[in-house]
Formats: sequence, C-alpha cells, structure tokens
Amino acid sequence: MKTTRTDHDGGIMSGFILFIAVIDLSSALWLSTPYQVKKPGDSLVVVCKDGNMGKAVTWRGPRDRALGEKTQPNFYVRNYGTALVFSSIRYEDAGTYTCKSETGESEEFTLVVGDDSDGDTFEESNDDVQSTEIIIHPPNLFRPNHTIPTEPIEFIGTPSVQKGLEGTNITVACEAKRGIIEWAIDEEQPRPPKYVILGDGLLIVNLTREDGQRKYICRAVRESSGDVKEKEITVIVEHQPIWTLKYEKQDIVYGIMGEFVNLICDVESEPAPQFQWMEKNGRRKIGMATTNGMTSILKLKMTKEALGNYTCIAKNPHGKLEVHFTLTNGTIPDPPSSIQLKSAGFDHLDLEIEGPEDIDNTTETMMITGFRVEYKSKNSTEWMEKDYELAEDKAYALTGLEKNTFYQVRAATRNLAGISEFTNTSIFRTQPNHGLTISAKFPCAFSFTVSFLVYIVSLAVCPIS
Repeated sequence: MKTTRTDHDGGIMSGFILFIAVIDLSSALWLSTPYQVKKPGDSLVVVCKDGNMGKAVTWRGPRDRALGEKTQPNFYVRNYGTALVFSSIRYEDAGTYTCKSETGESEEFTLVVGDDSDGDTFEESNDDVQSTEIIIHPPNLFRPNHTIPTEPIEFIGTPSVQKGLEGTNITVACEAKRGIIEWAIDEEQPRPPKYVILGDGLLIVNLTREDGQRKYICRAVRESSGDVKEKEITVIVEHQPIWTLKYEKQDIVYGIMGEFVNLICDVESEPAPQFQWMEKNGRRKIGMATTNGMTSILKLKMTKEALGNYTCIAKNPHGKLEVHFTLTNGTIPDPPSSIQLKSAGFDHLDLEIEGPEDIDNTTETMMITGFRVEYKSKNSTEWMEKDYELAEDKAYALTGLEKNTFYQVRAATRNLAGISEFTNTSIFRTQPNHGLTISAKFPCAFSFTVSFLVYIVSLAVCPIS
C-alpha cells in the first residue's frame, strides 16, 4: 500500500506554490469542480469548457472509457459548456474522469461514491492493480464544493401545470435560485423556431394540441457544485369543442320501433364542455340525456313521434360545436342462414358464415354490413364476442384459442339498424398439436409427412350441433 504524506516543515507551502504555477501555465480549459463525494442515487453535473477557443471538449471515464450521449454517465453540449451528467449515481461510477480539448489539453475530475465521514480519503480500485492506493488531498483547495456548505437549488414561479390557448404563443415559466436553467422536451433539446429558450421560460410558438402531449422538463444546474434539480411541467392546451373519431359521425341513426336507441355525441374539449340537446322544433325536454366527461348520450324510445332531427350542442368558453342527427326507422336483419367450420388449427377456427336468405335490399343503408360471432369454451359461463366486416369469401377466423378444446359458437347479422338474433349454437374443436391444421371437408383423411403418419379422428373436427 502506497501512502502520500504532507511534510509539515515547509512541504505545504511548496505544494501551494506548485499549484499556483499550474494554474498560471494551464490551458484555457475550465472545470466546474475537480472532486465530489456523492451517495448512490444522487445526481450530478460537472461542466468543462474551452474558454479561449470556444470549441467543444470531450469526456473519458475511468480506464479511458469513451463517453457519449448514450453512455452512463453521458455528456451533452450546452451554452455554458460541455456537461458530464450522472442522472443516478452508482458505485461503479466512482473514479477519475478526464475532460480534453481539441488541442490535447486536459483536466481531471474525481468522483467518490459512498460515505466520506472524515473528508480526507477515498479508495480507488483498478482491475489491473491488486493494491489499493490511498490519496490524501490538500484540505479545501481541491475540494471547495465538498467542504463549504451551499444552499439547495430552489424553483421559483414555476407551476407544475401551465395552460395556454390553441393557436397562440405561450411562455412556459421556469426560474430557479442558484442554478442555470435548461430544457428538455421528450428527452431532447428544444429546437427553434417552434421552441425558443428565454430568460424566464420556454416559448412555444403556435401552440397545438400535440404540444399538450409532450413531456417538458425544466432542469436547474449549479456549475460550482454540479447539483441538479428537475421539475416536470404539464402543458394543457385549451381549445373549443371538436368532433372526435372515437365514434363515427352519424348523420342518420336507425332505430327499431318500440325499442330504445342512443344518439352519441362525443367531443374533445378543454376545458370540458356543457352539453345541450335540441329537438327538431327547438324543444329541449326530450328523452334522457346522460353526460360523462366529453360524451353525452341521448336515449330515446322509438315511436313515430320520436322520428326526426336532433342537435347536440357542446360549448365551452372558447367556442361551441353543433352535431346533427336524423333519427329514422330501421329494420333488424335476419340471422345468418348457416355457420360452418372450414378448418381447425391448434389455436384457431376458420368459419364460413352465410348471410340470411331474405335480405332487405330496398335501401342501401339496410344492407348487411357484417357479422357478430359469440363463442366460449364448453367449461366457460361467459360469452366472448368479435365483430367482422362483410367478407366476399365468407371466411371469418376465430384466433387466440386454447388447443384441443371444444368451443360453442353462434353468429348474428349486423346492419346500420342493429344486430339480428343469434343462430343456434354449434360446437367446434381446436387441434391438439402445434402446426396441425385439418380441413373439415375431409374429416376422415390420412395426412402424410416425410417422417410420420397422422390419423385424424373425424369427431375431433366435425361440428356437433
């Protein structure tokens, strides 16, 4: 074990004279701190810059490891210098880091991870050296930021939630005591002209609803100590109500006489809107309207008097939206004429569904739009459902099933007015082995491969009604 000691008979003075000489003859490199002691999980920023040349510098870690934007720690270039960033310090981050200029000049920073109770020593391990070196540093001279207590960074005038009106320019406020402010949007630097960093915040030009979905981080960095404090800010974009794509805009809604029908008015709005329903003659007391956030549903009993036009009005301080509906009489289709099994695999059933024999073709809107299939395993008590658009080949696949399992299956016809009654239940079975698919048209066939023969029992694939 090698120990370096300070000679009390003039050695200290010599050390100081040597240090001053190094400063006078040093390069233009400026390092915010040469030594820090931190605990695991702490964050730290060390700044290095080439003051004379104004050029970028590079960082290398212990054992001459190259550092970059995707390493841990990483570094990035800011207007105040090149920052070495430890987002969450680990024990393995301990060691000496070197900042180097383009001309080859360098400065070193040493990080100690763990408890530094006496303030004088640390241990530095090296995979290639078996011994441990203990280095005693001159007090305070190389470690001013560790020995001199400092006040913490404090954000001022920085709300966590800030609002702006769509289409306007807003400044997201962020200021801090004892720290230089920088910004990150979705973990990237803001780029003008859309985003401009100001002295008191971040300017967002022509605010859009997409801007409200991004992650804004205001970060305060203290160069002298490397302390970092972050604050996440949520930007809420206010706008007038607009129609959403959650529900297709239904200018015409079909209902069945004697049954209930829903008119669905779904919008996007900030702040949330107030809803109002108007009947064709301007009357307001109609049906039963329920509102949940951005959606209002008008439930009506289908009668001859209920037929006609309705208007949904959504209004907030920034404007209003009107959505118009026409309620008309519809006809529920007949159920499918048949449902058959085309083939079966270990996790799927390929169905063939024939539409009803008598189809109402008097109006295009009453034509079949697709089918709804309900299915469950024989041991289950709950039906699952899947909707299909009308297919020319009449083929509809049920996927994600359990292997070697009997399933009860039934189907109904869909059109714009609603859903028909379901067919009688059929029972189909998936195959027991992966990669095995059997056509129901040849239930008793033999299937040959190069190496083996598989005998198919017809009961395994034939439907049982």
